[in-house]
Amino acid sequence: MRRVAAVVAAVVVMAAGSVCAAGGAGAQTCTGYPEPTLDPTSGPAGTTVTVSVGADTSQCVPRPQPIENTDAFVTIGPASQTAFGSAWATAAIAADGSWSTTWQVPANQPAGPVTLYATAWIDFGAPVVNGAVTDGSGFEIAQLDYQPLVFQVTVPPTTTTTTTAAPTTSTTAAPSSGIRVSDADLLPGEGFTVYGSGFQPGATVEVYLESTPVLLGTAVADAVGDVEATVAVPAGFAAGPHTVRLVGAGIGGGVLNLSVGVTVGSLVADVAPPPAEATAAPQGELPRTGGLPVGALAAGMGLVLAGVAVLRLREVRARA
Repeated sequence: MRRVAAVVAAVVVMAAGSVCAAGGAGAQTCTGYPEPTLDPTSGPAGTTVTVSVGADTSQCVPRPQPIENTDAFVTIGPASQTAFGSAWATAAIAADGSWSTTWQVPANQPAGPVTLYATAWIDFGAPVVNGAVTDGSGFEIAQLDYQPLVFQVTVPPTTTTTTTAAPTTSTTAAPSSGIRVSDADLLPGEGFTVYGSGFQPGATVEVYLESTPVLLGTAVADAVGDVEATVAVPAGFAAGPHTVRLVGAGIGGGVLNLSVGVTVGSLVADVAPPPAEATAAPQGELPRTGGLPVGALAAGMGLVLAGVAVLRLREVRARA
């Protein structure tokens, strides 16, 4: 393509239904003159945009298409008649005047309108056409400015990842329930304390001792549902394993029944043998505090008599 940077022979600013002028030929009304379009007309930075125009059916001279041995091309840029080297995009014009090219919106382009200017350049490589002035070398250049195009740069939609947390069910743990006794080894008549928890605050709680249930007493649950009752094993209650039970309204509703095992022992009397009664002795004798067996007395007397006999025998021998 020949680029002649000398004298411009004709400058034509065209629009649908507008007036076009060809050097020296006077003014005429153009009909059917095509204007370029954008596809798409809006989008975020970085969008690739197609700029194109259809076949030229106008009667304007010069027309934006090769005539005889001319070259024709289009530059697209930020201003009218953008030079080839500064263009954002270029396209060759076909024989029917149509052309198409692409332009990519800069990645750093801020949001807002961007105006594109398309200019058709017709480089005539032939003698004067339609009375146009040449640059002295026999060549003639004509420019045709299309209507400006506006592309709207939009802000890319913000991708918001919304994480929907599963609904949290706040569950208040029911107070634990339990029972214990101060002493699990009991005797009839003996007192002990029973402790319980998990009852409705203010509820009356009954205390039983069973196998065969015996009501030992009642207690009232405090503000947190605890009870404490001091009771006693009934006198004569059967010995063996038994159960202490608490019964009352539970804090979670319904009747709360708590039990714990105990052992009831038996009362065995430790009866000592009565002390031996002292027998009054005759005057001058020591009192006897208990009798001796007859055999023992006889044996003792025999020993005494034998001793006396021995002493007598010794005396007789001594005198002889």
